[in-house]
Amino acid sequence: AEMDSMIRATLDYLRGAADAEPWVALDLASLVDSVVHDQQDSGNDVTQESSSSAPLAPVRAQASALRRCLTNLLENAVRYGGAAEVQLAEDADAVRVTVLDRGPGIPEAELVKVLQPFYRVEASRNRNSGGVGLGLATASDIARQHGGSVELSNRPGGGLQAELVLPRKSMEVQMLLK
Repeated sequence: AEMDSMIRATLDYLRGAADAEPWVALDLASLVDSVVHDQQDSGNDVTQESSSSAPLAPVRAQASALRRCLTNLLENAVRYGGAAEVQLAEDADAVRVTVLDRGPGIPEAELVKVLQPFYRVEASRNRNSGGVGLGLATASDIARQHGGSVELSNRPGGGLQAELVLPRKSMEVQMLLK
């Protein structure tokens, strides 16, 4: 079962499953709420900091791909940090979904490397502790498909901050091109 899961994850990554998915105007706040609730329903300790009362403008996105990106970030935080906190913010330049954990963090020299396919900080082949090295790579690829990025940093006092940044200008250009 573990080998099947690894093969499936590898094939999904190599296929670029989101490429054929249509672009839609998406309520990102609702998507984040849904992903957080899915994690909570699965028994994971995931909380969401309430955002401002002003609704976010819709983003142009591939909904299933963006869901996979957020799910990967949350599952990574829960796996290595035991729990996750999600924050959603918007300014004139970008929409940011920040996932915070209190795990061990990642050595500074490896913060960029972990966004590459099949790279893992932890060397064991145990999926419960190390996965196959595709979760963050997939999240990063999906962010780039959306004109954005996944930015990782260690938190003061311990833990990791994974931030999905979707620039507004890039999203406007995508709307014109699609």
